[in-house]
Amino acid sequence: MSIPTWPSVLPQDFQIDGYNETLPDVTIRTKMDAGPAKVRRRFTTNVRPIKCKLKVTDTQYVALASFYQNDCAGGALSFIWAIKDPVLVALFPALITDVVNGIVTLTLRFTAPPIRSVLTGGDAVPAQSGVSGVDLQFEVMP
Repeated sequence: MSIPTWPSVLPQDFQIDGYNETLPDVTIRTKMDAGPAKVRRRFTTNVRPIKCKLKVTDTQYVALASFYQNDCAGGALSFIWAIKDPVLVALFPALITDVVNGIVTLTLRFTAPPIRSVLTGGDAVPAQSGVSGVDLQFEVMP
């Protein structure tokens, strides 16, 4: 079975608003009976949590829900996303796949189900496609 890829019908980059990234936690902290805790490096690398938002149409949301539920087995499987983002190019230089266009190919895994907030339109007016904001949480796999 091959690793799924981010669907082409969905946005191919994050929104700046709502993007949140945490550096990997690579240490272990041990509490002492007295004095400061002992801290040591446990790993050289670990997963990097990312939270972001996307704006999607109703049709795109259906594709995202299907991708999450079916292709990624409800978040159990990793997937590949080629993201056009200059900040990610700086953070992941070893993963750059297209220098000219600033595309980084990341292996990600969902850490929580997508959360949808309807912004406009929607199913109440069948001819009108609504726009939703979707909060996503991933971990960048090492």
